Amino acid sequence: MRIRTQWGNRLAIGAAVLSAAIFGCSESRVDCECAPAGLQISAQAGQVQSIQASGPACASPSIACGGGKNSFSPGCAYYYVTPSAPGDCTLEVKLASGETKTKTITFRRTDGECCAGYYVNGDWNWNVME
Repeated sequence: MRIRTQWGNRLAIGAAVLSAAIFGCSESRVDCECAPAGLQISAQAGQVQSIQASGPACASPSIACGGGKNSFSPGCAYYYVTPSAPGDCTLEVKLASGETKTKTITFRRTDGECCAGYYVNGDWNWNVME
């Protein structure tokens, strides 16, 4: 009788582990489809020389080069701007041609389990070559 109880407990534990692996650990698991947070600046490779940010949202922003670099590098084709607060951020992008493109972006903060972060009010991509 004792052997059946031990095997019964082992089977119950095994079934619980298998169920958790198949169905997840919690029924409250949420899958989110979120727009990209922050702003993407698009350019032709080699065209961006510098990016300056100012304003309440960009007191200490993160400006990173696309393609795996975690900081600003001249010449990337994509840059990602993550503000440090909600509000306005004025960006000045100096191009290799000597031209400077300026745009003020308004960021809003979204909290919660899904899609938390700073989002652009409008288009999340700014193509500075247009």
